[in-house]
Amino acid sequence: MTPAAARFRNRRAVIVWGFALLWDAAIVLLAAIVRAEGAGWKGWLAFGVFGLAGLGLSVFALKAPLLGVDVGSSGVTVTRRYPLWRSQQVWPLSDVAGAKVVEESDGEGGAYYVCRIELRQAPPIDLSGRSRRQDAEAEAARFNTAAGRRRDPRSQPALP
Repeated sequence: MTPAAARFRNRRAVIVWGFALLWDAAIVLLAAIVRAEGAGWKGWLAFGVFGLAGLGLSVFALKAPLLGVDVGSSGVTVTRRYPLWRSQQVWPLSDVAGAKVVEESDGEGGAYYVCRIELRQAPPIDLSGRSRRQDAEAEAARFNTAAGRRRDPRSQPALP
């Protein structure tokens, strides 16, 4: 494998993994306390409610990947690392249309800017999300330079 001209990493999933791990540890502790104290049906009900929430959170965390994108002369390698497995895809540079900045809502009425890699034969890949447009544009420009694309990341229309 040739060395990467540029590397991009999105490690936000570590926060979700850590929170799920702490929640699950708290559930185990709650079960031990309920069992040791003999808290009765109310204690077991609390354990069941928090345990179901923990199960849902764990499933969500297992689907959140660490994203790595390596751009080299041979193509773009996208690596997704999950807690239990890893997947890797390689696209030739001819299949990469380039990166652009897409404005989205952050859920609280503010703007959130996503650096999105457009591929010709596959769904787009969200490389990173930023709260400042300039940071997202710099990331898109760095990707486009490494991939040999001359696209201006600001030239793309924002999605509603």
